[in-house]
Amino acid sequence: MPRSVKNKWACLFVAIAVILAGAVGWFVYRSADESGPFVLPRGSVPLRISKETSFVLDPLKKDGKTIDYLLALEEQCTPTDRPEENGFRAIVQVFGRKFLGNISDEHWNELCQKLSLNPSDTPQFEYVRLVDYIKNKLDATSPTVQKSEAYRISFSYEEPGKSTQEELEHLKSWLDQMEPAFPAVEQALHKPAYFIPPCRTDGRPDLMIVVLVQREMLYLLNDRIIYRLSVGKGSGAWDDVLSMYRAARFYSRQPFLNSFVLGVTFDAMASALAQRVVQSGLLNAEQLRQCLADLTDLPECASFESKIDAERLGMLQCISEFPERGPDAFRIAFVEKPPLLGSTQEAKDIFDSVDAHNKAAKEAIRIYRRIPFDWNIVAELVNAEYDETQGKKTKEELFLRHPDWKSPYDKEHTEPVTFAQYRKMSIEERSVVLAKMFYYSYVPKRQQFDLVHAKGTAALELTRTMLALECFRAKNNHYPETLESLVEGKILDKMPVDSYRQNETASLIYRREAPDRYILYSVGINGADNGGKHWKHIPPDDREWDDVVVEMP
Repeated sequence: MPRSVKNKWACLFVAIAVILAGAVGWFVYRSADESGPFVLPRGSVPLRISKETSFVLDPLKKDGKTIDYLLALEEQCTPTDRPEENGFRAIVQVFGRKFLGNISDEHWNELCQKLSLNPSDTPQFEYVRLVDYIKNKLDATSPTVQKSEAYRISFSYEEPGKSTQEELEHLKSWLDQMEPAFPAVEQALHKPAYFIPPCRTDGRPDLMIVVLVQREMLYLLNDRIIYRLSVGKGSGAWDDVLSMYRAARFYSRQPFLNSFVLGVTFDAMASALAQRVVQSGLLNAEQLRQCLADLTDLPECASFESKIDAERLGMLQCISEFPERGPDAFRIAFVEKPPLLGSTQEAKDIFDSVDAHNKAAKEAIRIYRRIPFDWNIVAELVNAEYDETQGKKTKEELFLRHPDWKSPYDKEHTEPVTFAQYRKMSIEERSVVLAKMFYYSYVPKRQQFDLVHAKGTAALELTRTMLALECFRAKNNHYPETLESLVEGKILDKMPVDSYRQNETASLIYRREAPDRYILYSVGINGADNGGKHWKHIPPDDREWDDVVVEMP
């Protein structure tokens, strides 16, 4: 069934908040280093350049002593040497700077340099956000009321029947103005490559740019899908759904694991819209078969292994910068308590979490400012953990060369190691222990990746199976008794698998409730069959129902 705007976009907003924490939202982050300029503790051993410690041997920064990890990342991850083959470059050419939000002059110039564009060039198309377009069409008593009403109208488009004819006319006139942009987006998403070069924020990759571009592209496509469904253009809406899928897949292929997490969120949003297109009943039998084939031809999702080296380079950049930046190299920060939360238990829990975070941050700063570490030991062990995620035996070989490292590394710590505990250790032992702390905090775990991957896979498999059921119905005038009929009828080549179930061959759950009605669902993250009950059915005292459901009609 159609999902409300609140629930439909919730995952996107939460995922973006994870990336942009500290820039937006309740929490305000400030530098945790308030004790004057950082001085490297006496006895510290900075990172040396070697394959075992720095992982890469070049390129070097201007000082000739440290690796330029951001440049190394670009060299490893750039899929083409020909800028004109990059779909992201084409998007920037078409929409220009406005598509990137409030990007600074410094970042805009750097991005254009990396994309071989002239930052002064006029964009091919003047992009206007839908909410801004509506706002300019309204007569209101104040700018605040005008803005609020514009957002209300833009959100109303998400649910059929919620918008007036006049409000739909606003959407239509905006789409007419945006129409020249859509072929350009489609062409960009079919370029041989799609790479978003990282720009620097304090020497780090800036993820804000990537999030903003993908968000605006999704809004653009989403709004035209909604309009096309409202006027009965099902096949056109499906074309835009495919563009959303492509944008999500390309975004998930960007170097960092966070890109994959957001890419899966975007992919699931595309699946939700695809399901709405199917539920609209606007597609005929031939179109349904083509839609099913289209899903098979989508670009593949990113793999866990493809993210490891980018994450590794990011971690090593922090270690290499520590002698100059100190705790700031690891972005240790205090969190200011959010205002106006009241005196509820939830507010108290938030305040307690903030206090606990700040206490841990204060202790970490004290450790980094006063206790020396051998950062080569730390880096070598961290590299070994990254290698292990790729199936290599580096850590095992490392402990054979350094048997004294194994015991402190294998020791379990249920709580963060304190300043007093570190102080009692030798520099070798404490460096080994710190490496283990970094493993807990920074090295990606396959289980986490698999859980995120299951979300996107389940959404796509539900959509694919839904299309197959419609193909069966178009031929037989009723839905099948079981999903096996889809394989027997050669509509699907194999049973649809539920990626949330531990048994790799366990299929999605299907019940035909009438010749023209069914329920199809995945068991969701809890792995339990809740009978097709999900967030719409959850009573206030029960949070266990999380089946991922599609229904017809």
